[in-house]
Amino acid sequence: MSVRAAVLLALALPAVAVAQRAPGAPEPATVAAQIARVQAELARNAQERARIDRELRDLQAAIDRLRVRQQQLESESLRLQSELAQLQSQPK
Repeated sequence: MSVRAAVLLALALPAVAVAQRAPGAPEPATVAAQIARVQAELARNAQERARIDRELRDLQAAIDRLRVRQQQLESESLRLQSELAQLQSQPK
């Protein structure tokens, strides 16, 4: 049977196409179960990635707040050092 004839037959008679499945080919139900398993795993993966993205955004915001606070403390330290130097330079 030519490939074209086999394709036409498979399209015309789906039951025949299943019956002519290659030896050792998995059952359609097995393939469907594997597809469902992989799709579920992909969904879990997407949820985990979304959770990690949220956590990264939260951590980045915390880092940004800490950097602002660090800059404020550095400015305060410079101001206090200047004040200290001014006080130390006054006659005693």
